[in-house]
Amino acid sequence: MPLRPSVQTHLVDGHLLAEFWDCLRLDPVPVQALQGLYDTHLRNGGKADIIIDLSGVTFAGSTALGGFLKLQREASKNDGRVAFCHVEPNVLEVIQMSNIETYFLFFPNRQEALAFFSKPASTPRPKTVSETPRVGPLSSRRKRPNPGP
Repeated sequence: MPLRPSVQTHLVDGHLLAEFWDCLRLDPVPVQALQGLYDTHLRNGGKADIIIDLSGVTFAGSTALGGFLKLQREASKNDGRVAFCHVEPNVLEVIQMSNIETYFLFFPNRQEALAFFSKPASTPRPKTVSETPRVGPLSSRRKRPNPGP
């Protein structure tokens, strides 16, 4: 039976929580659907912050990421933020390589994202992925030895 990628949303403490179903490779269609659901949520007086659970998503292409950026712009216009949780390493790597991680918040799970959004607005932002120390061959640039005189 073929996969039928879709997005499902739930309200948790007035925040929109989105989950992608049958989306090993995140298809842009459910991301576009999420944009419409988010707009409806705002029109109905919902909170502008949104939590996107990427459990089970193992790849996200540039079109899907572009949809998330559009969603982030809309959330920002309404003093909201877009948070991701359960982000697989492959997806996180694409986000980092696209240099867009500073536009979003990242949490290991829903509970931490919801706890963050339930705190007063003066609570500082958590570190973004770009502020987290990186390890590996690109974590620091090696200086070439000085050839001397």
